[in-house]
Amino acid sequence: MSWKVAVVEDDQRLARAVASGLREDGYKVRAAASAAEGLELAQEWNPDVVLLDLMLPDSDGPDLFGRFREITHAALVGMTAKSMLSDVVAGLRAGADDYVTKPFAMEELAARLHACCAAAGARAGSGCRSATC
Repeated sequence: MSWKVAVVEDDQRLARAVASGLREDGYKVRAAASAAEGLELAQEWNPDVVLLDLMLPDSDGPDLFGRFREITHAALVGMTAKSMLSDVVAGLRAGADDYVTKPFAMEELAARLHACCAAAGARAGSGCRSATC
């Protein structure tokens, strides 16, 4: 079984590119274009990982991690153009498992997801379920 990744990103071109790249790596991917859609997707689909843009039209900032933590146990990976150290630290302190700044290479994103898979698998005692692990 492959891991399920919810991509919450309002830039549809970027969301499609990320989804396509992740599917090539064996992930099951669904996308949402807003925080509200992402929260609904996370609750209904129960993804293993949520890639979360932190500058969405209906909500932004590190507080989004807390909102997602309330409804899912998925690993949370922030993706944003905010690359200052203080932004990264605020995201991690707010509950992100990892953080990637835009622009990023798909190889970097895949490596970060792989690390989240391995950590989640180790916590669950079952090993990573991803086709890429």
